[in-house]
Amino acid sequence: MIRYSLTRRTLLKSTLAASLISMLPSGLLLAEDQIVHPVKGGIPGIKPASCPNCGMGIHMWGRTRHIFILNNSQYTTCSIRCLADMARNGGQPAEQVRVALYTKPETLISADRAIYVIGSDAPGTMTMRSKLAFADQSAADAFIKEHGGMSTDFTGALAAATGELDASYKKTENKRIKKGKIVEPGPKDRCQVCGMYPARYPRHNSQVKAGDGATIHFCSTQCLVAFKADPAQYMKKPTKIKAAWVQIYPEGGWEYAGGLFYLVGSSIMGPMGPEALPFRKRQNAAKLAREKGGKVYHFHELTPNIILNRQ
Repeated sequence: MIRYSLTRRTLLKSTLAASLISMLPSGLLLAEDQIVHPVKGGIPGIKPASCPNCGMGIHMWGRTRHIFILNNSQYTTCSIRCLADMARNGGQPAEQVRVALYTKPETLISADRAIYVIGSDAPGTMTMRSKLAFADQSAADAFIKEHGGMSTDFTGALAAATGELDASYKKTENKRIKKGKIVEPGPKDRCQVCGMYPARYPRHNSQVKAGDGATIHFCSTQCLVAFKADPAQYMKKPTKIKAAWVQIYPEGGWEYAGGLFYLVGSSIMGPMGPEALPFRKRQNAAKLAREKGGKVYHFHELTPNIILNRQ
């Protein structure tokens, strides 16, 4: 096990402590075996990108990233939790899965070869219990001796992550609200596109977090997609979309827009008429499409013309 040579007390006494910690090579441990995770500024060698399922930075949470094929497309997620979420909700198993080694995150190996440690005291990512990958059983056992937990293979870790999904959604939503990533619309907040009041439409309202930290509210996914297509049309200054959040249909609850499936063209209308209805599971969107008409899309495929049937 690699240990950093400075003591924790020495680092804390230094006026440069914060910058030193953020600059530590990603594979190193602090004294007292405190893992730096996430790594502010990103892990060297890992390209900045957002997890397609939750929006978190792959480069910051790179110790737990997974790369895999799903429905003939390659994805990189921040964690095994997001892999499990995408696979279950998409209705297809992930294939050709590779995983980063927790203490050597620049290194990727086949997940089938990895040994996972579940439930240690080391921080994980987007999961109720940390699930961390190691190159072999001896590396996992050494980690367990220091940090606790139990070892399993990829199949066991994936089953554990999948089993925790339903219980995790509300907890994750509450955490995002507490941290200010999601801000409930107030009675005076107006839709940035149409001027209506999003708080009056709790089943359809949505929002984006802008690059400057501002929250921009919308009454519907129709207005959200219009804004996404051309923010300059609705803002006085250049605006970068950092994350988009929508309400799950029909039960409600905020979720990251990028990881969901959208039913478009059904007979169900939203506040502005035609609407993109967000679902966690593709099968639920497809079922409603058979009953109410329409087609299922990913978020990145949505355009104003598609929602308004102008293709």
